[in-house]
Amino acid sequence: MPGGWTRREIESLADPGSFLRGVGYQRAGRVEIGDRHGDAITAVVRGSMPYHVELRRNPKPAWSCDCPVGEEGAFCKHCVAVALEEAGPDRPSKRTDGAKDEKPDVRKFVAGLDNDALVDLVMEQVDSDWRLRERLTAQAIAHGGGSLDARAWKRRIDSVFGDGRPFIPYGEAGGWAQDVFEVLAALDDLVNAGHAAAVVALAEHAHRRSDKAVHYIDDSDGWLTDISGRIGELHLAACREARPDPVELAGRLADLELTSELDTFHRAAATYADVLGSDGIAAYRRIVEPKWRAATKHKDSYGHGAFAVIQAMIGVAQAAGDPDELIAIRGSDLRTPEDYLEISRMLVAAGRQAEAFNWARRGLQTFADRHWQTPALRQFLASQLRAAGDASEAEALWWESFERHPSLDAYRKLL
Repeated sequence: MPGGWTRREIESLADPGSFLRGVGYQRAGRVEIGDRHGDAITAVVRGSMPYHVELRRNPKPAWSCDCPVGEEGAFCKHCVAVALEEAGPDRPSKRTDGAKDEKPDVRKFVAGLDNDALVDLVMEQVDSDWRLRERLTAQAIAHGGGSLDARAWKRRIDSVFGDGRPFIPYGEAGGWAQDVFEVLAALDDLVNAGHAAAVVALAEHAHRRSDKAVHYIDDSDGWLTDISGRIGELHLAACREARPDPVELAGRLADLELTSELDTFHRAAATYADVLGSDGIAAYRRIVEPKWRAATKHKDSYGHGAFAVIQAMIGVAQAAGDPDELIAIRGSDLRTPEDYLEISRMLVAAGRQAEAFNWARRGLQTFADRHWQTPALRQFLASQLRAAGDASEAEALWWESFERHPSLDAYRKLL
């Protein structure tokens, strides 16, 4: 096998969930091989964001990936995808009778075909391979070979998501997700073909379908999270290209954010701030703020529906760049160190470092008994103190952490 990787070995290194998802990534063509140096290979795997993988053999297998799972040392789904790409398709065992396996040079044969024969071959495959058909349809539109039929594309989206009958079990979820990713990839081609405005509506339709799929798929491996993230990226890119009316977009985004189970449009006002502009953000505020005020009157502000409204309003404050509004929204309901970190970051962005430092210190004091939750807040404050020229207090923060809860990680941060 190229690079010495075998499917059996890859399966032994990864947990079953990571292996299954890695297979899906490799089959979906998400692996981009980079450099090879001896027995080492680098690659990029395109997931919800690009991750960088390195595989080595010296002589035992070694690996690294900058995804959260890979950084913990696990053989993650991205490592699986790259290793499978290197291993290539499963091959039969070597012959023991001394005879050589003679395989035809398929590439050379195809290269020798004339255009008509190639077209016939591709069209024959298109008839039986819907994935290839979707990609070629989008690329044909990109090259001026046809017009976009939005209703037909909606039907394609409906077809891959299904109607929930029967329920999709765990073992079939990966294949189902790859079908969805194929259609989303085709929609991405349509954006590049100049049909961004149509893709905005199609992406919103795909989101609604993915939100319904929550109820009829065993998503133990988190496929819907990946699909949700990909739809969000696609929708944002299409909006930046098409530049829809900001007020109308604000209305649709607010509805999508407040009525969805998935986080595709979480804090959309902030994410889409450059597309919405001041008019769109103001429209978003007019929709969300009354709902937020009504939600805060209830004792349990994190009850049904209220959490989404609060998060939407935080997005409005972030889009406006107003830390005082964020503080007012949070009120006294600061439940995690991340809440303090969020306020501190906005204050720094507004040029109010002293207030930011005070908020960060308050967060560390409030959650002093939850040291495992505070590293990010401590790191932020230490970095800001150093930038402000106060290296001694920054060092003191890590000494305090190490003395209270000595560990290898705390020692590394101190160093």
